[in-house]
Amino acid sequence: GSVVLHLALLSLALPRAPLPLPEPPAEPRIFRLPDFRPKPPQPAPPPTPAAPRAAARTVPVPTALVDPPAPVAPPRVELPSELPLDLPVWAPPPPPPLPAAPVRFGHGMTRPVRIAGPDPAYTEPARRARVTGVVILEAVLDRDGRVTEIEVLKSLPLGLTRSAVDAVSRWRFEPATLDGQPVAVIYTLTVRFELD
Repeated sequence: GSVVLHLALLSLALPRAPLPLPEPPAEPRIFRLPDFRPKPPQPAPPPTPAAPRAAARTVPVPTALVDPPAPVAPPRVELPSELPLDLPVWAPPPPPPLPAAPVRFGHGMTRPVRIAGPDPAYTEPARRARVTGVVILEAVLDRDGRVTEIEVLKSLPLGLTRSAVDAVSRWRFEPATLDGQPVAVIYTLTVRFELD
C-alpha cells in the first residue's frame, strides 16, 4: 500500500509538461490581378494609291516587201481532131448464171407468194378432239411456182398432217426471184389449224 501511495505522490509532485498552444490562423493572402482592358480596334490604314502604269510602248513592225506571185498558166492540152473509133466500151459484167438445182431461200431473193390453191380441210376426228396447232412443211418450188417435193418437219395427229400435205401440193406460187430472174427454191411453209 505504501508503494502505491508513493507512486501517487510522486506523480503529483512531478511537474507537468505544458500542453502545446494552438497556432494562430495564418492571414489570408490576397492576390490582385492586373487590370486588363482590351485596346480599342485601330482604324485600317488608308489604301495606298496604285502607281500609275507606264503607257504601253508601240513598236512599229516593218512590213515585209514581197513580190506578188507571177500568174501560172494552166498547161495546154491539145486534143486530136478525130478520136479513133475502136476504143473499148465499158459494159457491166453479165449476171452469174442461175443455179439449175433448187437453192435454199435466203438473202437477196424475193419471197414466193401463194396465188392459188385450196385451204387445208379440218378432219372430223380432229374437230371433235379439238386439236389445234401448226404443220410445218419444207417444199421445193420450181421456177414456175409449182410445188414439186414436200417434206414434213412438224406434224399434227388425226389426219391434219395429211390434209396439209394434200392442200399444199396443189398450191401455185409466184416464184421466188434472184437478180430479177425466177429461181427454184427450197422453202418452209407453215399451215395453221385453228378452231372457230
